[in-house]
Amino acid sequence: MAEIDMSNPSVRIFHRKDEVQAYMHPDVQKKTPHFHNQCELILNVGGCADFNISGTVYHLEPGHILVINNLENHSILSHSEGYDRYTARFSNEILASMVHDPLLLSIFKQRIPGFCHQYICTPQETVRYTRLLDIMVHEYQLQRPYWEQLILSKLTDILIYMYRTQPNAFPGTRQANGQGLIYNIQNYIESHLDEDLQLETVANKFFISKYHLSHSFREITGYGYKEYVITARLSKAKDLLLRSSEEIQKIGSSVGFNSTSHFIRSFKSMEGISPLQYRNQGK
Repeated sequence: MAEIDMSNPSVRIFHRKDEVQAYMHPDVQKKTPHFHNQCELILNVGGCADFNISGTVYHLEPGHILVINNLENHSILSHSEGYDRYTARFSNEILASMVHDPLLLSIFKQRIPGFCHQYICTPQETVRYTRLLDIMVHEYQLQRPYWEQLILSKLTDILIYMYRTQPNAFPGTRQANGQGLIYNIQNYIESHLDEDLQLETVANKFFISKYHLSHSFREITGYGYKEYVITARLSKAKDLLLRSSEEIQKIGSSVGFNSTSHFIRSFKSMEGISPLQYRNQGK
């Protein structure tokens, strides 16, 4: 079992003003894109920054939100003085267990063609979300009983208000059949990475045909089924490479690769470097 760095909990909330960590410096991120196996919401309240999310560049101004899922590499290209933002990160497990609603979570879970990671708030929204995030930061700092539940309730408030204002920002608003089922399958995949996740195996488990699963999965999530499984496995592997001291062979096995060579080949295909090089760059 991998020795996990406990500095990477299931919930992390920060308000950072006039502070950019060394790993966030653009020159550093050109070599090693910022990564964590968590979903992230960023609200900018001061200054500007440019982000690259899976090849798409976004200019972040005050009142802008970025929404990033755990499968997406992202990096900051530049930022101004006085860059002031809230960052809220959540594991898939805690989102699934405490938010529950597939439509609200579709802003994290689905990446259909044309999806925009950037949400532009009204002035009233910026004030509202800042107040909610201030509560979340306070709860995270004190960590009193039920702090995670309270933070997730405030996140749900933010997502509900975002949905009421701009429902089209949520891919789940499309009337595609089977969204609840595919959402459950996504959660199943991410919690069973070390098991047999072949298309036919998972289709049988959920009592649907593999052809229907393949078609519906791509239509609803924007990912091909095999692409999603491999990306989820590599996302978890990247997390373990950076935050544990486990051997590379064991990491590959723990996320479902049946051989070290397959793991290394798949990793290099996605990241352009080997798992060992990735680990060394992240140190």
